Amino acid sequence: MKTCARSKWVVATGLTFALVATLAAADVADTFNRADSDKPGRTETGDAVWTPVAANNPKAVQIMNKRLLLDYNLGPSPTVACALEKFRAADLDVSFIAYFHYDGESRLAGVSYRLESPVGVFNDPGYHVFLNPAYVVLTYGPRELARKEAAFPVQTDHKVRVVVQGQRHQVYVNDQLLLDVKDETTTDPGHVSFCVYYQQLYVGGVNITVLKQAQE
Repeated sequence: MKTCARSKWVVATGLTFALVATLAAADVADTFNRADSDKPGRTETGDAVWTPVAANNPKAVQIMNKRLLLDYNLGPSPTVACALEKFRAADLDVSFIAYFHYDGESRLAGVSYRLESPVGVFNDPGYHVFLNPAYVVLTYGPRELARKEAAFPVQTDHKVRVVVQGQRHQVYVNDQLLLDVKDETTTDPGHVSFCVYYQQLYVGGVNITVLKQAQE
């Protein structure tokens, strides 16, 4: 994948464009503190509905061990996704715990936002933040916007946070700011989805807050 010419790096200091989160409680939140089930159900806050997408075997997305499990082994496709039905946003602060199982260069697990389609997956129109055991990457559709090489051991909890306002996208992993990018492809509202490619992902502690554009 090639770096998109329309995106550029920004530094985290000296900016008049500030990312300011609201102090309100999360608009959508889920701890998955419920019985194991192949029907993920509704979020605990926000009344969004976890909805498996694409050609998944229904059991490829389920609640297991107080987490949302996405497992490509349980479906006919290497891609498994689960979207938040009834929820769309443009500017948002997303945080969650990611625990992925397999090592390997091509394996990806993460979150997509500003998706044009509620059934969009990792290279459909929209932004995608994916972790691999050796790097974190931000794309728009199949176009790579930024990448940071870093070690993310498998079978370990990783804290992921994505903060998006306007053209600016910030990605934190384990409390470290790893990607800080401006991209003008779209600032329109879209859908949010969790997705894997040749990976098994346990998602925990999802919190999504809709943000308002800060004044310069």
